[in-house]
Amino acid sequence: MNFLFHSRKDPLNPLVLAKCWTLDDTTTCLLSKVGVSTWELRVARGPRLLRVELFGNLSVAVLAARDWRTQFAPDERDIA
Repeated sequence: MNFLFHSRKDPLNPLVLAKCWTLDDTTTCLLSKVGVSTWELRVARGPRLLRVELFGNLSVAVLAARDWRTQFAPDERDIA
C-alpha cells in the first residue's frame, strides 16, 4: 500500500489577506500569504496581471505595496 505524505514545505493555498490599494482605473494591489513564511503582492487591472512578486518578510511586502502605488499612479499628489 502506498501513502502520499505532504511535506510542511509545500506551499499553502494562497490566502488573500488584504487589498492594499485600488486606483480609479480599477488597478488593484492584493497581499496574499502563499507559504509558511512567504507573502505575494499582485497588481492587476481587470483581468490583466501587471506585476507579481514574492517576499519573505511581511514588512518589506507592505512597504513595496506603498512604493508600487506611486509607480502605478505617479500623478497622485497625496498618497498615504
